[in-house]
Amino acid sequence: MTRLTREHLLGYLLGALDRKECVDVEQALAQCPEMTAELEKMRRSLDTLGLLEEPELEEPPLCLAARTCEFVEQKAESYSAETVILKAITASSIAAAEQVSSPSASASNARPKVTLSPVSRSEAGGPTLRKLDVIVASAIVLVASALSFPALYTSRFQANVDLCQHQLRQLGTALHEYSGLQQDGAFPHVPLSGPRSVAGVYAPTLVSNKLVPDSKNFFCPGSGDVAPEHQLIPTLDEIDAAPKSILTSLQNRMGGSFGYNMGYSRDANVLPPRNSRRAEYALLADAPNDLQPGRSSANHAGRGQNVLYEDGRVKFVKLANNTQQDSALDDPFHNRLGQVAAGLDINDAVLGRSPDHPVPALWQP
Repeated sequence: MTRLTREHLLGYLLGALDRKECVDVEQALAQCPEMTAELEKMRRSLDTLGLLEEPELEEPPLCLAARTCEFVEQKAESYSAETVILKAITASSIAAAEQVSSPSASASNARPKVTLSPVSRSEAGGPTLRKLDVIVASAIVLVASALSFPALYTSRFQANVDLCQHQLRQLGTALHEYSGLQQDGAFPHVPLSGPRSVAGVYAPTLVSNKLVPDSKNFFCPGSGDVAPEHQLIPTLDEIDAAPKSILTSLQNRMGGSFGYNMGYSRDANVLPPRNSRRAEYALLADAPNDLQPGRSSANHAGRGQNVLYEDGRVKFVKLANNTQQDSALDDPFHNRLGQVAAGLDINDAVLGRSPDHPVPALWQP
C-alpha cells in the first residue's frame, strides 16, 4: 500500500478489505497518528448512523409458510371458478347462436343469422393466469429468501467458529505435549528481550519441536484469506538468524491468527505459564485487535473469539465494555492493571498478538 486514504479507512471499518490490506492499514496507522485520529472520527460517524452495528437476525412471522400456502390455494381455487364461469358463458352463447341459425328457428323467427367464433381458453383466462403465476412465484421467492438468507449466513458463521475451535484444540494438544517434555511442565516461554521476545514465538517453538506438522493450523478460517507465503511459520533458528530488515515482518506474522499467553511477572522477570489444567486460565485465542473495543478479535466479524483454556476446553467468548460478559472470568487481553503486558501473578492470563512484547515498550530493557 503506497498511501493510506479515507477509502482504505472506510473499507477497514466496514470489513471490506482482505487480510493483507488490513495488515497494511494497521501498520500505516501505527506510524501516522493523524490517520488514527481520522479513523476514530470515521468510526464515530458510522456508529452514529448505526453502520457498525451487527444486523439482527429476526425470526420470520409465526406460521408464515402455512399462511402463504393457504393464500396460494385460495387464489388457485378462485381462478378455477372464474374459468368455469367463462367457459359456461361461452358454450351458452355458441349454443344460442346455433339455435338461431337453424332452419326451424329461421321459419319461426325471421332473424338474421348470427355466427359467433368460439372463445379459446387462452383468450378467456390467459391474462389472469399469467398475472396470478407472477404473484404466486414472487411470493414464494420472497418467503424462501426471507427464510434462507439469515440461515445461510448463520450457518457459514457457525461453521467457521467450529473449524476454528477444532484447530485450537489441535494446538492445545501440541502445547500440552510440549509442556509434558519440560521438567517443570512449562508452556513455550516468551523472553524479555531478543528476536524471540514476542507472543508469536509459541508457533515457531511448536514447529521446531515437530509438534504441529501443518502451518495452516495456526490460521483461523474466520480471519479471512491469507496469502500462501504468509502461512509459513519460521523455525526458531530462522528467527535467530533473521536480519533486522525482515525480523519485524517475521514477528508480525509468525503467531498466525491466534494470540498466545505472555506469562507473568516475578522479580523483574517474566515466567512462562505452567500446566496446572486450570479451567478459566486462557492459553490461546483468536488474536486481539488494538482497533477493536476491548481489543476484541476481528477474526469472527468482531462478534467474539474462541478461547483455549489450560484444561483443553475451547469456548466462544464475547467481550462487553472491555471485559468478558461473565465478570467472574479473567479479561484475556489485559492484565489486572488494564495493560497489554505480562500478567501480574501466576493466575493473571494475558494473551498478546504475534508482535506483542511481554512488557510495555517503555519498560523494555
